[in-house]
Order: sequence, then C-alpha cells, then structure tokens
Amino acid sequence: ERALADLEPSRGWAVFEPEGIRVGAAAERTIRLHPRLAHRQIWSELALEPLPRPFPRGLSAADLAYAHLRAVWQEVDRRLGHRAEQVGGRLLVAPGSFSAGQLGLVLGIAESLGLPFTGVVDSAVAAAVGGLGEGVVLDLELARTVATEVGLSSRPEGARVCRRRVRVQRDAGWNALLDLWARAIGRAFVATTRFDPLHAAGSEQDLYLALPGWLAELTGRESIEASMRAGGREHQIVLTRREIAAAAEPVYARIVELARSLAAPGGQPRLALSDRLRAAPGLPDRLAAGGFAEPLPLAPGAALAGALRHGERLHRPSEREPRWVTELPLAEAAEARAEPPAAAGKGG
Repeated sequence: ERALADLEPSRGWAVFEPEGIRVGAAAERTIRLHPRLAHRQIWSELALEPLPRPFPRGLSAADLAYAHLRAVWQEVDRRLGHRAEQVGGRLLVAPGSFSAGQLGLVLGIAESLGLPFTGVVDSAVAAAVGGLGEGVVLDLELARTVATEVGLSSRPEGARVCRRRVRVQRDAGWNALLDLWARAIGRAFVATTRFDPLHAAGSEQDLYLALPGWLAELTGRESIEASMRAGGREHQIVLTRREIAAAAEPVYARIVELARSLAAPGGQPRLALSDRLRAAPGLPDRLAAGGFAEPLPLAPGAALAGALRHGERLHRPSEREPRWVTELPLAEAAEARAEPPAAAGKGG
C-alpha cells in the first residue's frame, strides 16, 4: 500500500532505560548515551539465554526482539489506519545467516504477538529472481556481511533460482563500519578544529546520528562539508570519499575475502550488492580492485519485491510452521539475460 511506501527500515538496536525498552529508530537516538545498556545486534544474536549484567536479570535478546517486532508492527498498523489485523498473510524474508533455531524463535515471537507468518523465503533468492539469476548476493547486516551463492536449475516449467552456499563474515557489519567512520571523523574534527565529538556522550550521539546523511552525500560526491554544533560554536571539516573508504578498509578487506571464498578456481562470480552495501562509500571500487567486475546494484526492497512477486506460492496458511523456501522461479526478463544453466554450473 502507498501508506507503507516511505516506511523507514528499523534497525535491530535496543536500549534498556528506566522508562522501558527503546528499539529501532527510538534506540538509535539514545544508544550512545547508554552504551552499557545497549544491544546493537539483537537479531543476529537472537537467543533465549539471559543477557549479561548490567542488563536486568532474565532479560534476553529474544525479549528485545519481541519488543522490536511489536514496535514495527504497531507502526505498520498506524500507517494502515489500524487495519493491520485485516492482513490476510505475512511473509518473512529471512537471510541465510539465520540458524534453524533462530528462525524458529522468530516464528514463535511472531506467533506470540498474534502475527503468525504464513510463508518464509530466503532473502538472497528473493532478491536474485528479478535480475541476477546466478552469482553471489552480498548483504550487510548490523553485525556481519552475508554472502549467498545462488544458481540456476532447469525445470520443465522454467529456470529456477536456488540457494547453494551461505557464508558469513563476522565483525564486518554496519556497526563495525559506523564505529570506524566515527573514530576517523572524530580525529578529523580534532585535527582541524580542536573539537573532539567523541569526548562527551551527547556530541558522540550527534555524530552517529549525522553519519548516515554524510555517507549518503558521499555516494555521489568526492567530498562534502560536515559540521557539528557544540559549545555554542559551529565546527566544520571537509570529508572525502577517499578518507571514508580508507577508514573502512579493515571491513572492506573482509568483505572482498568473503566474496572471493565463493569463487570457483580461476574465476570470480557475478556479484549483486544490496542497497545497504551500496551505502558504503568506495566499496564497489574496493571490490573492483579485488578483481571483481562491476557488481549489479540491487534496488532498495529487492528481496521484498521478489517475495511479493511469488506471494501466492509462498503463502501457506495451513502449515503450522511454514518451510523455508530457498528456490523460486526466475523472472522472465531476467531469464532472457541469464546464461544457460549448463554453462552456469561450471562456476559453482
């Protein structure tokens, strides 16, 4: 629906405060103010075991995930004019980095909220059906980068995109990138203006909130002016895409190695980058320097669009626990551009 067209992604961040649990965008606004009571990867570490102190006794990542999913659905319900209960089916688009146990927890959390999923599909497969066909889909999570090898299989009814291998690089997620960039930008402010935004929690929070906007500007420009206000003064520096890419090199190098780990001997797979990875300035250039051809850019919501294209096939309300679909028919337009499955199999 149009009402959901501009719905902002909600990151799996949570902060436990005396007033209660903040999640998603609300947590993002205060997460640097309460770092010891913040959790920045509740979905990748989804489990029932209690979190360590100083979190309250008995609180688990599953509890935080429950609060997050509830908040997201409440916003959907508000956007739909409190008609969300009329939705006939709900599809879960899940990355291959989830374990079977974690997927079961997600389904259980949704069930307890009265939001049972009637279909589950692999996000990389859903993203690939509209354009890539075969190759490696790279996606960026908060705590890791996920590489999913997808291939084509020939069936009488037409070609299908199938999930083959999934590999994960930990310590190469959005959180790690944000921390690297924040430190580099903090050093730049100190060197240019003597102002250290990381010295106080309030200015550190302001820096982290400003970062996504600066990164978005740098995806299309070589340099920008970045400013922060503190102590009654405006502090300004020039940020370059080269500096930001250099700061991210430890993570970029891990992403290149992750993609290379799925390459056939003597070759490199076709790559598709999620919109989250394309928001990392300089990463496509770093992949090119690593020997890969220019990656296919996936549109925002590509996985969701692919899942909805096959919604009727995925919707299984009669199943108590929907199976995880890891293959889907290749879209006709993409099929015309893809290599024959026989040739594709050589690179597996």
